[in-house]
Amino acid sequence: MRKENNILIPTTKGVQLEKIKNILCVCAEGSYSELILTSGAKHMISKNLSNLTSLLPDQTFFRIHSSVIINISHIVEIIENEVVMTNDFHFPIAQRRKKEFLEFLKRNSLAL
Repeated sequence: MRKENNILIPTTKGVQLEKIKNILCVCAEGSYSELILTSGAKHMISKNLSNLTSLLPDQTFFRIHSSVIINISHIVEIIENEVVMTNDFHFPIAQRRKKEFLEFLKRNSLAL
């Protein structure tokens, strides 16, 4: 098991080892962040999005809005200024980040 494939998530009982690929997204909640997993589980983390951005792999995660980081592996579709994720989560794409986001997807995804 490679270190960079996993993340330790603090819980009320201790810590949980989770595969990074199972992170659907991270949403800002004030000075905290809510980590949402593909299973639907949610974890409140006492780090802000800027701190978490540096911990997550650059080629897989993108901050599409000031309050949301997504795992591009779980994008179902992009409709105008919105990303639809697995589990039917919908997130707005900030207008100022849209061009950079689409270029990021082209660099890090297969395209037909």
